[in-house]
Amino acid sequence: KLLEGLRGAWKERLRQAGRPGDLAEALWGLESLAPEHARKVVTEDQEFWKRRLLSAITEPATVVELLTAIDNAHSGTAASLIRSVEDSGYWRSFLLELKYEQNPRLQGDCYRRLARLGYFPELPHRRSVYEGKWKSALSSVSNPAALYSLLQTFASWDPAWGREAAGRIDLRRVTARLEHGAREDLAAAGALIGTLVALEKHPEAEQLFEAFRRHMPSAVERMGLTDALKVMPSLREWNEDLARAVVVECLRQAQSVLGSRFVVDANEKALAIGWAAFHGKSLGRELVCDVQPPLIRRLQDARLRLWAVGWMAERPWVREVLEAAIDEIEEPPRKPWSAAGVLAVCATHGLLGELAPEGDNWRHAVDAAPIHLVPLLEAAVSSPELKSLLQDQLGRLRVGLDSRALRAHPGRRQVSRLLARVLGGDAGLRQLG
Repeated sequence: KLLEGLRGAWKERLRQAGRPGDLAEALWGLESLAPEHARKVVTEDQEFWKRRLLSAITEPATVVELLTAIDNAHSGTAASLIRSVEDSGYWRSFLLELKYEQNPRLQGDCYRRLARLGYFPELPHRRSVYEGKWKSALSSVSNPAALYSLLQTFASWDPAWGREAAGRIDLRRVTARLEHGAREDLAAAGALIGTLVALEKHPEAEQLFEAFRRHMPSAVERMGLTDALKVMPSLREWNEDLARAVVVECLRQAQSVLGSRFVVDANEKALAIGWAAFHGKSLGRELVCDVQPPLIRRLQDARLRLWAVGWMAERPWVREVLEAAIDEIEEPPRKPWSAAGVLAVCATHGLLGELAPEGDNWRHAVDAAPIHLVPLLEAAVSSPELKSLLQDQLGRLRVGLDSRALRAHPGRRQVSRLLARVLGGDAGLRQLG
């Protein structure tokens, strides 16, 4: 009854939210508390969401945040809302506001997230933003996060623009900024380096990597576990020895969290611990816990418990937690990334039979972002059962990798290589083509 009351309170809060930004925040909250209720409220009354969207049209960041929250509650609904308003004067006003946004990180992030939702402005607008504004001004930007978002945007609009824009970055300004070792800059540097590699700008990526590596692994503690893990995919691509040194520090932080009696943001920490253990296991450095940590006992979500312990060193309690979590998972997780994680862990431990999955029910796992596809495909390489389960969906995965929004994604190359291995080599990958 208490949970139902909380769900009703959140639903009412959505209706009463005065500002669209508050509405987006409330929707994120409802989705985390009651995903099925969130799905219903965004699909049952689209006119309400359309009105609230249009009321924020002069605040591009708020519009994009609201659309992202709606898509998080139910994939595809945000794209449908955009289609219903894109021919209106309101939407043209929104694009005009976004076009003249002066903050490069904010503007780039808005366009990048719109691309992830499947929306791309018309060519005259795109050309005005890139050729009329950033083509000559990109050299003035030194913020790694801003450059990452802008490059992702331009590559999604036109691959040639992405490569040209990457060549116009003033690397001296960026490396000079990285020398200061600001936490946010270091966290974004990994994604920027990966983007440059995806755009075939290897000398530029190498130059940034040299500036970045001088801070590793000593900066891991200052960055914090979650931010430090963001650089691991790029590190594993560029320098396994350095990646191994960084993951050792990440595992040390994970051990510290697991040993704490009180943990703030337990769910977020559990996800990070799972990623630290995954990267550590891949690099020959396991996360070892001889007894079950208090944090694991307190996790209410079986999928989180499964992910958090699924890559740890084998211990009797680890197997018990995994089997108990599987018993609690009665249906596939709704989120692709969560479904991919559950399948990867179960396949790695030979527990797919316990999960009793059916291919059609788990087909959405291949829709996960590239970072979440890596554990899934690594598991499929050595698990015939998982490979068989995913077999009919691998063509769709290949199509997803070729989408405009992922053209310059830092994890795309690694996923493509893993997909080729699952299919038995490059010949199999070409057959999907």
